Amino acid sequence: MESRMSRLVFPLLIVGALAGVLAPQPVHGQTFVYLIDSTHGVATEVYRVKPSTGQMRLLGTVPAELGEAAGLAAASPSLLYVSTVLGQIARIDLSPTFVVTPLGSVGGKLALLHTDGAGLLAVDEESNQLVRIGLDPLVKDVVGTIRTGSTRGPVVDVIGGDLARTGAGSWYMFTNGSTRSDGNGKLYLLDPNTAVATLLGPRGWAYGRISGLAFDPTDGTLYASARDLDKLLMLSPITGLPFFSSTLCRGCPGRYDVSAGDLAIAAMPTLTPRPTRTPTPTRRP
Repeated sequence: MESRMSRLVFPLLIVGALAGVLAPQPVHGQTFVYLIDSTHGVATEVYRVKPSTGQMRLLGTVPAELGEAAGLAAASPSLLYVSTVLGQIARIDLSPTFVVTPLGSVGGKLALLHTDGAGLLAVDEESNQLVRIGLDPLVKDVVGTIRTGSTRGPVVDVIGGDLARTGAGSWYMFTNGSTRSDGNGKLYLLDPNTAVATLLGPRGWAYGRISGLAFDPTDGTLYASARDLDKLLMLSPITGLPFFSSTLCRGCPGRYDVSAGDLAIAAMPTLTPRPTRTPTPTRRP
């Protein structure tokens, strides 16, 4: 009896193991981190960054005649938008080749940028205004002056930094306390419909100026590019303080000197392959 049961059970175990191997496994989304580095009067360079090591790979350049590129937004892993301090908007196609297409000028010093549906959300540093930018046709609409507490509260003096949106649709804004490296930067929650900002912190900021801010939609990590430290930081979305960093580098491990620019993240969606049929084990008569 024991020998007969062994002959029946053993084939079933083999079939079950094969079914586990052949069963569809989820394909996790891939994250693409992009960084622009720009200097006044010089072409802006566009990089892809590996967050764990800080390794930078040059993808191409944005012509200097468009102005210093200060804002970067990722519509997809292969489509980026940049805004410049001269109010220019340009489209960057990464595939099949790197191509920059100027779209026109909407005016303002657009230093903070993020995708917003089919358009863009930006901040004009000169007027401290939150603006929406439509792409077809190219048009700019003012949401309002960025204030704390209410639409009648104190105006936030925006000095660089960036906008970032979580996967759940919450908006964050980081702005530097001054143009110096010892400025006290602040992280805010931002209402995209009223331009009202709510201060999150931190109380003390000792990490220099932040040029870019972006959420990874695959795991919710909040990244920031620190231009004075030449580092990519991971920030707490609650306190605004960093808990991990990697040094930015082109010829790693040598540090790359970041001038200014912005940060953006795009991700391939998580896909689950269509399941395939596996044989159903049958018992021998």
